[in-house]
Amino acid sequence: MKTSPLAFTILVILGWAQAADADDEVKAEEDWSLHGQSTIISQRHPPFHAPYSGDNSLKTGTETRSSITGTLFAGTKLWSGGELYFDPEVSFGRGLSGVFGLAGFPNGEIARVGKATPTFYPARFFYRHTIGLGGEKVFIDPDQNQIAGKQDASRLVFTLGKLSALDIFDDNSFTHEPRAQFMNWALVTNGAWDFPADSRGYTKGFAAEWINPVWSVRAGVFMMPKESNGLRLDPRIAKAHGDVVEIELQVRLEGIRIEFEYKMYRQDPSGKTSNELCSVAKTKHVALAENLRPRRPLADMTAILKREIWNATWLLNS
Repeated sequence: MKTSPLAFTILVILGWAQAADADDEVKAEEDWSLHGQSTIISQRHPPFHAPYSGDNSLKTGTETRSSITGTLFAGTKLWSGGELYFDPEVSFGRGLSGVFGLAGFPNGEIARVGKATPTFYPARFFYRHTIGLGGEKVFIDPDQNQIAGKQDASRLVFTLGKLSALDIFDDNSFTHEPRAQFMNWALVTNGAWDFPADSRGYTKGFAAEWINPVWSVRAGVFMMPKESNGLRLDPRIAKAHGDVVEIELQVRLEGIRIEFEYKMYRQDPSGKTSNELCSVAKTKHVALAENLRPRRPLADMTAILKREIWNATWLLNS
């Protein structure tokens, strides 16, 4: 059965309506969640002179290109601590010069767009289980793929299924989502981190989080595509997988709660030869003071975000 773009748009609107109703309720717990988002990005560049142009160069003539994406975020509670989420998505459009010619492409959403005609696909389908460890209770606000309710401030969270590694790692309220923040691909996450994902930005895997009021630790193992930037994921996860480890620490400075992070990423693409290409990236976020970055915008204060990225690549002989 085919789903028309009109029907999908209606579902997205219903999701927005449900989200608006949730905003009217004060700290109300939910048994299910439905949200929607649609993003249209149009970009244009004027003609310019280039001493050399090839097939993979940015075209020198005037160009105008657009991308359109729409996602329905649906989730429900199954039992105590258990939640199931499903996100159908539609995308279509084109990027400037066929998404060639720029290292930091100005449209971070174009990775989800593969055709000029509407394409429907399941973006996410995952199970999340939360185990409370006691202590103070915190209220989780309703949001995309997030059901409102009270949880222990100290808790374990396990996630299994199809999702994006960025749903769990490198959460940054300033540069994390091209649909609502900076659109440049280099600012969606750390530029040196080629995070495990298919050409649309999704993968399958498992992640575990140990969340505390002051610090948190996250680790995950995710599948890699069979070919670089391909849609098909390699089922041989023992040979082709992306590993992610993140440590987050919150501190207080002059009464303002801020955070700094140290992250390490390791990626093991599969190879038929005896050599395996491994990469490690370390990231330092700097805001207001050395090694500090705000997680959320600070009231009456301009936040400055600076990314310093170091990447090293080497060959390991087996």
